[in-house]
Amino acid sequence: MSEEPVTSPRPQPQLDETLDAKPYEPPKNDFPWLIALAVVGLLVILLGFLLLPPVKRVRQAAPRAGCKNNLRQIAVALHLYADDNGGEFPPDTSWLYTSGYAEDPKIVLCPSRSGTSQKDAASGRLMVEHPGYVYVSGLRASDPGTCVVAFDRLGNHDGKGRNALRLDSGVLWIKAPSPSEQDPLQTMLDATRDAARKRGGEIKLVGE
Repeated sequence: MSEEPVTSPRPQPQLDETLDAKPYEPPKNDFPWLIALAVVGLLVILLGFLLLPPVKRVRQAAPRAGCKNNLRQIAVALHLYADDNGGEFPPDTSWLYTSGYAEDPKIVLCPSRSGTSQKDAASGRLMVEHPGYVYVSGLRASDPGTCVVAFDRLGNHDGKGRNALRLDSGVLWIKAPSPSEQDPLQTMLDATRDAARKRGGEIKLVGE
């Protein structure tokens, strides 16, 4: 019986204990973060440019809406006054709040421009100086509803247009005409003057 040759075990490779056993880490690179920040910054700038026109329009529309509300309150006060005075309107808008037909004198101040008000020493009521509206004196409640009874002074709303109050309490926004165009507001005032003259009256612009 033959004997099997004896094989010696293979030597195991020796690990170099001086090598670092930490897992592999790729080298850090900060450039992707810088690129991301740059992209975010550009998006913020772009968004700002896109939102700027709507925000500007909203800021311009707010005084215009407040102006229309003031004119509608003036219309209510005028008709209340006319009901108590035989259909006649007052000589000027100060009669509305001095006679108690309007609670807040500031309704005659346009929100688009600064006006002044001070308290009267005798009555204790606020008195308005330099009203923001031109009042058309000489009209009656029986005149056509299309007659203009009050409108923005020139320069209100940065000169871009004016609100006009009609006797039927409607408020129209009239865009400022170009130098070559006829002013629609002047056309409405001419028609108002003609309506007053038909009954023997005459209008006068107060506060122009």
